[in-house]
Amino acid sequence: MYNTYTNRAIYYNISHDLCTYCTFTRIFCTFCTFCTFCTFVEKIIVHFVHKIWIYRISVLSLYQQQIKKVHYVHLETLIKAITMSKTIEKRIEAYREATKNINELESLKMLKKEVDYLLKTYKPASVRRYLTIYRKGLENHLSVDVRAILTIPQNLQNKIEKRYTKKVAKRHKKLISIKNNEVMIQKAVELLDSEKWFEIAAGLCLLTGRRATEVLKTAKLTNCDNSQSKAFFRGQLKSKGLDKSKEKYPIYILGDSKNKCKDALRRLRKILDCKKLSNEQTTKKYNSQLNNTTRKHFGKSIDGCTAHDLRKAYAAICTKIFKGDDQTNNSFLASLMGHSSDDLNTANSYQKFYLK
Repeated sequence: MYNTYTNRAIYYNISHDLCTYCTFTRIFCTFCTFCTFCTFVEKIIVHFVHKIWIYRISVLSLYQQQIKKVHYVHLETLIKAITMSKTIEKRIEAYREATKNINELESLKMLKKEVDYLLKTYKPASVRRYLTIYRKGLENHLSVDVRAILTIPQNLQNKIEKRYTKKVAKRHKKLISIKNNEVMIQKAVELLDSEKWFEIAAGLCLLTGRRATEVLKTAKLTNCDNSQSKAFFRGQLKSKGLDKSKEKYPIYILGDSKNKCKDALRRLRKILDCKKLSNEQTTKKYNSQLNNTTRKHFGKSIDGCTAHDLRKAYAAICTKIFKGDDQTNNSFLASLMGHSSDDLNTANSYQKFYLK
């Protein structure tokens, strides 16, 4: 559309096409039925409209270049992530085939060489992520526990943690304000009535504060008490350090919408069946569309809002509304977000936003 307009306005007979293709000219030509009679007016209009189009072309051109650049970078990152995931899956399959007919000692040696190869080839943070895929892919392949082998060395682990801690500390110095959190909650409740999976999921992400993949695949909500602002949650994906007896734990539900959230979750399972997908496959397949929906409906309150930002926004809102004066933010968030009661450091990662 843009190219059609500019080509006709500049390279073809501009005086002939003005009233048909140029909204600026129509404003000036409303008094005239046939533009061919307005030769004098047309000459003036052509002069000014030509300058306007040149200006608009330069601005739009710059804008399109920036948009293409951003989309290109995002697309390249996405393609790289998908390609790497497939590469890792192929390597896991190759390992399984190669170790079918050899003893476990030799299999473990090969696995150790595989880890060494990954550490030489990729960054430690990436290797840590890939090893999670290895652990799940080889879960029942060997009779021995391979977690000790499929773990990056402690010194590299410490470097990753140190870098992450610096990043979080920097973010804590400048928290981001959430604009109109009441409007966000109201919109989230409205989205629960949608027939589109991505709108239902976006609403649930904010109102329950659960991870996108938990909402799409594993989350289960049951009654906690008669309150509409509380429910038991089951389906935690990251359960490091979490007491097994607390696989089901109470969470707050924003907007007094417990029953609506339970109903929306049931409908979401019928619309979108992720049972045959792994957690990683679920994330890769649906996260992009969910983030687009999140930006669309919550972008006015949080710039560039993602599904994971909704989890952090939930943490900020719950801290403001439900936290008692006798509890620290970290202790409150650790229990609310499903972490060990002793793990107070992880709660730092959720403190990105604040309410005015």
